[in-house]
Amino acid sequence: MKAAASSLTGLLVLFVSWQVVAQDTAEQRHEMATNQLKRLAAEMTGQCLNGVLTLDQWKEQQPALRRQLLDMLGLDPLPKRTQLKAHIACLNAI
Repeated sequence: MKAAASSLTGLLVLFVSWQVVAQDTAEQRHEMATNQLKRLAAEMTGQCLNGVLTLDQWKEQQPALRRQLLDMLGLDPLPKRTQLKAHIACLNAI
């Protein structure tokens, strides 16, 4: 009975100490997230123009790629255009 309790206690201590060692610092988490984003960006860049060999193929795919870009930027749909109310300020030289 004592042997089982001490074994269980030993396993518990090992588990807790492993959890403490396994925890990442904020800097490590930031670096991991940055590396993941860089990897995803490189993959997207590598696949960007797969299958586009001619100008006609580009012209065919360009509208869909533009919509994807605007969606990724959070601009799909584009905001409504408003009236431009330009003001020209004149500064008189003294």
